[in-house]
Amino acid sequence: MKVLKFLAIILIALVAIFIILGIWAPKDYQLERSIVINAPQEIVFDHMVHFKKWTLWSPWKKFDPVMKEVVNGEDGNVGATYHWVGNKQVGEGEIVSKKVTDTRMDYDMLFIRPFESRSQGWVIALPIDDGTKATWGFKTKYEFPFNVMMMFMDMDKTLGKSFDDGLMMLKEISEKESQKTVNP
Repeated sequence: MKVLKFLAIILIALVAIFIILGIWAPKDYQLERSIVINAPQEIVFDHMVHFKKWTLWSPWKKFDPVMKEVVNGEDGNVGATYHWVGNKQVGEGEIVSKKVTDTRMDYDMLFIRPFESRSQGWVIALPIDDGTKATWGFKTKYEFPFNVMMMFMDMDKTLGKSFDDGLMMLKEISEKESQKTVNP
């Protein structure tokens, strides 16, 4: 009987700790990565703002090279959508372009599978002396109990690497395209 009482106390303590962590743990998460690309801003931003060109630099394509992708609306403009369905690693989701300027696109992202979540993302291509500074980021909110689980996951390391990989591929294709326009 003492063992059961001891186990019950331990279980209650663990639940209490979990709930306290849920109150204390951050709910907002943001990730942003940038890279300098030796190519004109117009070339870089063209790849960033058009969903049909995302396939060339998407880091998730390597996890499912045959995932189904559909772009609807006027690609590169507000209201355009990018929908994907892939294997377990890439899941299913949709991105909707919400605001487009000459240097920035803001979008809403809905993950449908493997779990539902929403986030806001952005891509920015700013001209600089050495070419273009390309930035890719997103922010989201994790409610309890997911905010507690996020304390034990290194999202910056996991997602950050994917963002870095994507930006590196964007750099490669933009610089190659830039070289073709200089040396046809």
